Amino acid sequence: MYGEKALRLYVTRDEFSELIKPGVDKCMKVVDQVLAKCQLKEADIDDVMLVGGSTRTLYVQERLSEKFGGRKLLKRICPEEAVVHGACIVAYNIENQLDLIVQEWDHRF
Repeated sequence: MYGEKALRLYVTRDEFSELIKPGVDKCMKVVDQVLAKCQLKEADIDDVMLVGGSTRTLYVQERLSEKFGGRKLLKRICPEEAVVHGACIVAYNIENQLDLIVQEWDHRF
């Protein structure tokens, strides 16, 4: 809305891709950093699963597919369920780490 008037803006897919390109470029740098930290190359990755709203964007999908050698992206898993499973794994790891810390603390006294 602009004052009392509704504003409609029509953007083509190519225009939209150009608008989001800087953000996607930043995300691709993060992918590079994660691979480097894990000492992996793109060819070492078997599957690439997309999770999150922006990953439904065709431009994001194309860039990731290109990054991993034109590999078809894994879409058969429900993204919401993947997030839940990931959160459970993180929670489990945090809980176990906390248990280790408590156990170590108990043994010192």
